[in-house]
Amino acid sequence: MKKKQISFNETGLFSKLICDFINSDLKLNSPFQYYNRLNDIKDHIKKQGKKDNTLLVSVLKEQYKNTCFFQADLSLVESNINNLNKDNTYTITTGHQLNIFLGPLFLIYKIVSVISHTYYLNKNIPNCHFVPCFWMATEDHDFDEISDLNLYNKNYTWDLDKLDVVGNLHSESILNVLSDIKDILCDTKNGVELLNIYQHISTGNKIYADAMRGLLTSFFGNYGLVIVDGNHPKLKQIFIDDFKEEICSHFVYNTVSQHNDSVKGIYKPQINAMKDNIFYLRDTKRRKIYFKENCFSTSDKDFKWSKKDLLNEVSKYPERFSPNVFLRPLYQERIMNNIMYIGGPSEVSYWIQLLVMFKHRKQLFPILVLRSHFVILSKKTRQLQVKLGLSDADLFLDYDKQIKGICNAKSSVNTKQFCQDLNKVLLKFEKDLHAVDNFPTHAFDVFYKRFQNELKRLDSKVLKFNKEKYSNFSNKLLELNKKIFPNNVPHERIMSFIPYYLKYGSCFFDLLIRESSIFDNKYIILKEEE
Repeated sequence: MKKKQISFNETGLFSKLICDFINSDLKLNSPFQYYNRLNDIKDHIKKQGKKDNTLLVSVLKEQYKNTCFFQADLSLVESNINNLNKDNTYTITTGHQLNIFLGPLFLIYKIVSVISHTYYLNKNIPNCHFVPCFWMATEDHDFDEISDLNLYNKNYTWDLDKLDVVGNLHSESILNVLSDIKDILCDTKNGVELLNIYQHISTGNKIYADAMRGLLTSFFGNYGLVIVDGNHPKLKQIFIDDFKEEICSHFVYNTVSQHNDSVKGIYKPQINAMKDNIFYLRDTKRRKIYFKENCFSTSDKDFKWSKKDLLNEVSKYPERFSPNVFLRPLYQERIMNNIMYIGGPSEVSYWIQLLVMFKHRKQLFPILVLRSHFVILSKKTRQLQVKLGLSDADLFLDYDKQIKGICNAKSSVNTKQFCQDLNKVLLKFEKDLHAVDNFPTHAFDVFYKRFQNELKRLDSKVLKFNKEKYSNFSNKLLELNKKIFPNNVPHERIMSFIPYYLKYGSCFFDLLIRESSIFDNKYIILKEEE
């Protein structure tokens, strides 16, 4: 494939905060260090030090032992897990919800970003060892967010009366979706391979968390990717003090509010500060714990505690408590020896909201890195782009601007140039009027405003005429945008990786890893060669 890149700023897809982040220009009161060079990363490693990972290694070995894999070579994964006990070993982590069959595409982009950064750092900082990790959001209970698979513009739904957290769902319950897409998979050799993998891990594992570990390892075990499930009683022991402190002082709300207030008018918060940030895991349900009138209770009122009783239960049964979106990063950093966290724009945005909280809890903030972003153009789509005369930057414009540019290029009437020429004449005319003694210049201002409005009307009529005249181009443009921005959303957020795997097999992952951004935030356009 041919690789092209454009800046994130040119795409218009990213918030001011993210654009400032990638340009090393965040307007924050909280100290924030950018790590754009290897020396910066080496300095951070010195600050990080090395925590004892004996417990994490023990839990990982237990989790992997309880997982059924499909013809996976675990040698590199097992080596990486064992290396976590060494003083010079650090983790690079990303995480996500457990979408069915690893869709949509951006989930894959997060994983390949972690692997590519790991390769880069292992090569350039040889006295340290870096392990790629994927943190599974097994405690998430928003089933609706992960229950759909989009394949060739058709949705397939995991229909389940879900009660428990996603990681505890029965993995065999997903077989109905697999049956629905079986005919599509059986059309190609790579598809049959996918079918066998899905079938084996779904039937061989009892719970969905183990099935996802098996699935991720089938695709990324050869790269040494280590899968972490934080929903484990021994790991929750590490977070007891943080749970207790949140119950007693509501430090999440206070610190996040402090940060949000400090950037008010500059950046819009990704997530508003919340006063209740702990969930309760009991009887196959995840319920939020609310504090009201000196009493703690779950959202459904099934469980109630005094502060003393709740603190006692945290001490005895920490596995019954689950962190929310704000507490989870802190929990993750308590467990992992993370030198770097790689996330999407939304994640990076809310991690930045946690700077004050991390300082308050005396936890070193990890290096934040934005994941790679790709647009993949097939030969047909690339040909459409050329035929329409669109530049790479034009692909990210909205439809009206795109069609206007195409029509202007095709039409003999260039309204844009015409307006520019007229404006030059009018500006000279205005200058001449100002030289006339006592002339009421506001009369020109009124005229100029009317003139501009009439030009806009004329421009709209010309555009409408050209749209009808070049309707064939309009239809082709709609076809192009449907592939790149279906429903006006980047295709990575909707489409599954499966069509690319059917076409390229595991080489698709190799391609993405090879072309990923390393400390160079550009939107990557990959074009199929003729």
